[in-house]
Amino acid sequence: MKCSDPSTWPEPSMEYACEDAGYGTLRVRAFSKMHPKVCAHEGRGSRGPLPIVVGTLVLVEVERLPRGERRRKPRVLWLWWHGPEGEAPNLELIWRSYVRRFDLEHTFRFLKQVLGWSTPRVRHPEQADRWTWVVLAAFTQLRLARAHVADMRLPWGNATTTPLA
Repeated sequence: MKCSDPSTWPEPSMEYACEDAGYGTLRVRAFSKMHPKVCAHEGRGSRGPLPIVVGTLVLVEVERLPRGERRRKPRVLWLWWHGPEGEAPNLELIWRSYVRRFDLEHTFRFLKQVLGWSTPRVRHPEQADRWTWVVLAAFTQLRLARAHVADMRLPWGNATTTPLA
């Protein structure tokens, strides 16, 4: 099967379709019992035969992209799913989880860059756990205080600047 050539695709083992407010008509197809092409790369650490990992290839097709991205034509999205043997993937959950990954990525970026989550060089897992809880507590305090400081001007701002939202 070549992902770029639909004539090589077998019949999908599962299919899911729905209407979504942001993406329009959505179609998700799954091709089970697939495995990637196994190649031994000389000089790249392959000391023996590589394992064959069997999984499900998931194809996500949408009619349009949400809000600000509507200028671009949507491309197909190929995902790989591997779960417990004999268990079928939940196609609705897979595509929605993939869409929500941006929320998580931006949260982690904020935690690392602004709150300094990855700044300290800790030596023990317990220290890393404590630091993570300190950063999460700081983030929670900032979120809870947001409503209380929304109408306050910053000390260096003048009367014409708008308050933070």
